[in-house]
Amino acid sequence: MKINNINRKLIKNGILLENSLSELAGKNKELIEKNIKQKQTEVKLAEAKKAAEKANYAKSGFLANMSHELRTPLNGIVGFAEILKDMETDTAKLEYLDIMKESSSHLLSLVNDVLSLSKIEAGKEEVIKKDVDFYSLIKNIEGIFKQQIINRRLELIVEYDETIPRIMLADRTKLLQILNNLISNSIKFTHEGYIKLTVKDITAEENTNKTIEFSVIDTGIGINEEKQKRLYEPFEQGEHYMKKTYGGSGLGLAIVKKLVDLMNGEIEIKTQTGKGTQITIRLPLESVNEMGIEVKEEKLDFKRSFKILSADDNKVSQALLKVIAHKENWNLKSVSNGKELLEELGKNSYDLILMDIQMPVMDGLEATKLIRENKKHDKLPIIAVSAFALEEDIENTLKAGINGYVTKPLTTEQLKEVVFSTMRQEIN
Repeated sequence: MKINNINRKLIKNGILLENSLSELAGKNKELIEKNIKQKQTEVKLAEAKKAAEKANYAKSGFLANMSHELRTPLNGIVGFAEILKDMETDTAKLEYLDIMKESSSHLLSLVNDVLSLSKIEAGKEEVIKKDVDFYSLIKNIEGIFKQQIINRRLELIVEYDETIPRIMLADRTKLLQILNNLISNSIKFTHEGYIKLTVKDITAEENTNKTIEFSVIDTGIGINEEKQKRLYEPFEQGEHYMKKTYGGSGLGLAIVKKLVDLMNGEIEIKTQTGKGTQITIRLPLESVNEMGIEVKEEKLDFKRSFKILSADDNKVSQALLKVIAHKENWNLKSVSNGKELLEELGKNSYDLILMDIQMPVMDGLEATKLIRENKKHDKLPIIAVSAFALEEDIENTLKAGINGYVTKPLTTEQLKEVVFSTMRQEIN
């Protein structure tokens, strides 16, 4: 009897153990399946992230290449329109040339905006601070919009605080982009009256860390409350694209907001429908020692007989440089790639090289590397004249041993400024 009881208990315990093991196996199976699913999810997320990064890289590369390809023909349009304007006296033709210049400038601003937005969204946009002549920067703004203001029969008023230090540590490119977008918007939406740009120092106390306030005020159509809620959204302009009254991509204020945030600043909008808009930007900037500013302002044309060797595979760019060189009395020789440039350097001596970056056979960076390795030419000034406009491209080019950089489309004044400043440094 006792044995039977023991057997029954053993059988019962065995059944319980079997059930427990079965339950444990079921739980282990669920846990294993859960872990497998989690691993699969992690793999899928990693693959999706990798694919997104690859797509983003491809998009950035595509936009950078498109920027380059658009800037190259624009170089011919902007450059030769400027050359013709200096030669022309007929009023009607001058008006047509102004239209060409304004249209090409508008196209260039769209290219810059799309490229900037892509870089900002990819987290690649950086603030690169350098010494900026603030007064000259604002004067440059006046020059950029002078013809547009005349054509629209508007008035551009600039109020500049003379107490602002002349030289500030700032990102000049981004400052210009912010102001260009704001003033372009004001001109676009103002039919009569004025656009006013005020620049003032609102720093609480005297120190090198400044807060500079930029306000763009217009007497335009204003912005209603509903549209104000979406102003900083990319491609948002308050109109359906099929019913657009005003041109533009709708990127202007979206880029301004992102650039201001990137520079640790703030933006404020005051607007009233039918009465105008005021957009105020406040940016933290730093003043620097103003020693040497007189040297920067000296007359640039201290020497005019430069012997220049230019490498560029684009025939239009070559032709434009030849016209500018002839106008400035420079002696210019053109070749089509880096290999031809090195061969010419082996035969003749030059004061300066103008170097395109993207060229067949041998590109500009490879040619620069070989020039710098040659003791006969290692100090020869080289200026890049390129359609690559990304800041990292410019920085990488300068690190490769190039002394200066001019972005296409170029103007005579831009090229002269870089040529003279580069040659002045060489002489000094």
